[in-house]
Amino acid sequence: MEQRDYIKRQIEQIGILLGRMLSTLLGLRSGGDTGSAIQQICGELKDELDIDIDSLASADTEIMIKDLQTKGFDYDLLIRLRGVIDSMAASLPENDRRRHSLTALSDKLAAGTQAAYSTADFSDFQ
Repeated sequence: MEQRDYIKRQIEQIGILLGRMLSTLLGLRSGGDTGSAIQQICGELKDELDIDIDSLASADTEIMIKDLQTKGFDYDLLIRLRGVIDSMAASLPENDRRRHSLTALSDKLAAGTQAAYSTADFSDFQ
């Protein structure tokens, strides 16, 4: 029971952190230093959750999802993380290479989440 409570608290803390990051990014729309905000968020991910955006981007999709799951990410938190990554990408100019890298990571996260949590077989649909 103690371990279950610990895991529940850990998941709640991840959710709070992701919500705070999303709020920071939404605040950028009213003006702000996008580059430093993204660096701050990447730093928080690294310091608080031991998640390195560059490592995620270069990891195999299945390994990336399993790594995040071992850190306490369930389906809802993976979706929230994708929202943070999407907001980070959207805050950057179109021609910024980081935007393209974050968009690719978001797509990979979506595909990996769907594969990990989908019980439907769509192999017949093309």
